[in-house]
Amino acid sequence: MHSGSKLPYGVEGASVCLARREGLNMRLIVLLLMLLVPAWAWAVPDKLVQEGVVMTQAGVPLQGEHDVRIRLYDSDDAALALFDERHEDIDFVDGYYAVVIGSLEDLDSDLLLGGGHLRRHLHR
Repeated sequence: MHSGSKLPYGVEGASVCLARREGLNMRLIVLLLMLLVPAWAWAVPDKLVQEGVVMTQAGVPLQGEHDVRIRLYDSDDAALALFDERHEDIDFVDGYYAVVIGSLEDLDSDLLLGGGHLRRHLHR
């Protein structure tokens, strides 16, 4: 054995090899995360916030509570809705409102990928 802080030949090399292996494992983990994160980022949501402003024909902002019915269709002139959800007692303040589409009924993300057409209906 050598005197001082030097390790016998081979022990020092083994620790360097172990450090390289740990570094390689860490790089592999980082690479996998980099590959997976974009997939999560591009995932289509199962809920969607829809907000807007509603005015009367005279240009007066709608006030009070109203029911809002949300329907999604596969085309602009389709007769059959692929998604139908009714939000009751939505507050309208100076015409502004917001609803979360998919909060009451399951929203199939394929409808959003296919470029579904949204129609809103107001009920008093």
